[in-house]
Amino acid sequence: MRQRRVDIMFQGALCPTKFRGTAIPGLIPPYEQVLTFSPEVEAAAAPDACTEGPGSRPRCWFAPNATAVDCSGIPELGMCDVIDGQSILVQCDPEKGVQRFVCPPTVPCGVDDEDGFAGCGL
Repeated sequence: MRQRRVDIMFQGALCPTKFRGTAIPGLIPPYEQVLTFSPEVEAAAAPDACTEGPGSRPRCWFAPNATAVDCSGIPELGMCDVIDGQSILVQCDPEKGVQRFVCPPTVPCGVDDEDGFAGCGL
């Protein structure tokens, strides 16, 4: 994530196109449409941006290789596992993938009976 931000700032510094006004490029009513891809918004912002060549958005902006991780085998609230005798908290995020956290020996992983939340020391 940090590298993506650096790449975007670096490319922005290379862009020879200068901002022409005081309004935010591409911010046209209704403002909610900036939250989704819209050809109209992209076209309105294009004169104030580098759309190709030096200064254009880096490849990471478009996340061409981003694929969601399959979390179907792991409950939404996490689960407990034991690996080599150590209690492990396992959580899955579709973007970050499977994450495993080693619980301290004195605070083993458990699942809360009321809400099903998994965590160390429950």
